[in-house]
Amino acid sequence: MTLPSERYRAMVNIRSALMDLATDKGRIQKGDLRRVIYWALRHYPSEYELQEISEKCPRLLKCK
Repeated sequence: MTLPSERYRAMVNIRSALMDLATDKGRIQKGDLRRVIYWALRHYPSEYELQEISEKCPRLLKCK
């Protein structure tokens, strides 16, 4: 079961990893990148959860 704090950290961590990849600042090792991505995707919000966020906080997140 994913806790809300894990879901939040997953979204922050995946953003950070993507920024490192985009800017090539972090020089992330392949194994480390896979570990970060795996953990983040394990706790990343599902489409249903993103829809819930969108309905409860429409100014922060809008779905189609």
